[in-house]
Amino acid sequence: MSLDLPSICPRGLFKKVLKTLPNTYRKMANRERFLKLYANLPLNLRKETILVLDEKGPITWDVAYLEVENKTKVGDIILNKLAEMDII
Repeated sequence: MSLDLPSICPRGLFKKVLKTLPNTYRKMANRERFLKLYANLPLNLRKETILVLDEKGPITWDVAYLEVENKTKVGDIILNKLAEMDII
């Protein structure tokens, strides 16, 4: 199956964009799922530990929210770990 590309988009550029989209969508999907889950959590549960990172120690829902909201590297690690554990 071949794609009909517009004449204004060089084939190499289009392929580069296609390669980057899945990772971007995956991160956005994890981030959106996390934020939706966090918004629906009871306030009491937000103080509970959800995972422990070797270099950072215990992570609560509140800490995870701050890291994810600020789009830090630790936030990316948290999102990946929560997705691996099927929490988000």
